[in-house]
Amino acid sequence: METLETYRRIGERVGLRATKLTDISDQTLPTFAQWRARLESHREEVRALIGEDGLEHFLASCEVLPTLWKQRILGYGLIVAVKE
Repeated sequence: METLETYRRIGERVGLRATKLTDISDQTLPTFAQWRARLESHREEVRALIGEDGLEHFLASCEVLPTLWKQRILGYGLIVAVKE
């Protein structure tokens, strides 16, 4: 996981020129609440698919990730690029 700027530079090294970089972290933050809600309404199906440990790890990520988003440690971004 890198910054948008790092991904822009990586793209340049392989012949891509970024025309737009957009941080969409704020727009994706509600995702984690939706994940938790879906988990709660389908807990047994999820447990059957990924086991109790997997379920607990997923639930923990739903608690930790929003904090990382809000602190701008992690997030989501979009890059539009053209091939040179």
